[in-house]
Amino acid sequence: MRLLLYVVFLIEFVCAIAEVAEFSVPSLVTVSSLNEISQHWYHNGDAQYDEGRILLTPKPTHGPSNDGTYQSGSIWSVQSPSLNEFTIEVTLRSLGSHGFTNAGVSLFLIDEKSVDLQDSDGIFGGPTIFKGLQLTMNVDKDLGSVIKIFLNDGKKLDYKKDFLGAYKYEYQSSNVPLTIKIGYSNKFFKITCDNILLFETDRVNLSELLKSNLKLGVSGKSPKLLEKHEQFELLRLITYDAVVPELKEVEDETLVAMHDKDLAQSKPTIDFIERQEQLRKKLEIPASNNLNNLDEIKDIKDGLQVLMKMINLNDQTVLQQQVFSLSKSVNRLTNNFDGLHAEITRLVEKYSELSSMFDKQAKLLDNYDSTLRSFDKVLRNQLETSENLGSKLSTLSSYYTEKNKVEEKNDSGISHIKSLIYMIFLPILFLLLVVALWVQRLRNDIKHAKVL
Repeated sequence: MRLLLYVVFLIEFVCAIAEVAEFSVPSLVTVSSLNEISQHWYHNGDAQYDEGRILLTPKPTHGPSNDGTYQSGSIWSVQSPSLNEFTIEVTLRSLGSHGFTNAGVSLFLIDEKSVDLQDSDGIFGGPTIFKGLQLTMNVDKDLGSVIKIFLNDGKKLDYKKDFLGAYKYEYQSSNVPLTIKIGYSNKFFKITCDNILLFETDRVNLSELLKSNLKLGVSGKSPKLLEKHEQFELLRLITYDAVVPELKEVEDETLVAMHDKDLAQSKPTIDFIERQEQLRKKLEIPASNNLNNLDEIKDIKDGLQVLMKMINLNDQTVLQQQVFSLSKSVNRLTNNFDGLHAEITRLVEKYSELSSMFDKQAKLLDNYDSTLRSFDKVLRNQLETSENLGSKLSTLSSYYTEKNKVEEKNDSGISHIKSLIYMIFLPILFLLLVVALWVQRLRNDIKHAKVL
């Protein structure tokens, strides 16, 4: 029955979520060139294929150059699918230089009519003007290693301040690829990187964008100077026609990415920072310490309301999004508090039962231990007795062995004497017997002669 349920669930999952071929790159380990994916994708600039990956900015083959030139490459979808919701999963990697390189990579989901795809003068090899969604990843002079999210309605962006969200992520610190997931469904909009929540809101409406002819693209740009060059690689790009289940899961804790305070439009006040730190400390208290304290949750909610007022006064757009996510987490915690408390109570009872059971088992083990010690003592005594008996048996065996040797020696002497007797005295005895017979016969002859 359980197997049948699993099969039904799997069938429902497969039927509910399907891969969008127009926006998905085939497995790159199964192709040998970019021409094999030309049915749904075309490339611009310096992009090339190499051993299961698409190099958006291949490493320059010539020596160091300081002429200020850049290389850029991109791939773009050919056809536009019909989508009401989606999940885009892209796996990228950066190799080469570290730190500030003035290089970066972008992911675009844009209206085809709003853009000239031959325009690669924009940020990181993409277009300068477009309508739609853009996600960038680079090392910024002011913010460090950062992932930014932009929503554009057809104007030229100021990439220093027009971002919807900016999140610190050290992508250069490891050669391991990172995977970004973007999900959208009826104003639900969520972005994660390596399963860490970057952005989540229910205030982004992409319905009009999805009705247009869509273009999905990935672009990269890097200086040709070897000391500053970053090689951006695209390893996987796949799109689904719905939000995948892992993006819909409710996190057990707030996984909002670390925001630098300089990412906000203006710096927060000291009171705001202190209040925020107090709330963070309260939220970091283990659940076991405040499950029985609803007042703490109420204080947190009141504090969040105060923070929201401060944010509105100071126009803290990015921090408002963060506190909005924190508020949602607190609401979820409040709604699930009774269930958690009952569950913890049940677990405590189970723990008590297990503890008493373990105590009984410990007593039994102590009894077994004392019994084993007694048995060990008896066994040791038996071993000592057996060793003594063995030594006595060994002594007795050696004694009888020596005695047998002496007896065997005596027996051999007697047998030797007997042999001498048989060899010497028997012939003499036989000779004496012959002599006696001869003497007797001689006497008889003498007597006979006298008679005559």
